[in-house]
Amino acid sequence: MIKVGDLVRINGSWGGILVTWEGQVGIVTKAPMTERGRWAILLTSGQLIATMHGSALEVINGKES
Repeated sequence: MIKVGDLVRINGSWGGILVTWEGQVGIVTKAPMTERGRWAILLTSGQLIATMHGSALEVINGKES
């Protein structure tokens, strides 16, 4: 499971809006509390984005569990 503080890379190659940030790196600042929640990611560019698609996030540090 992706959690707050994880360093993630955006994989937007599946399409959708995340393709705009594909390959960018950021820190997870908010993890969803529910199945339909969103992760909030602060990118190194300073932009804050949110996604419901955890499969579009590749954990760089830490472990997915």
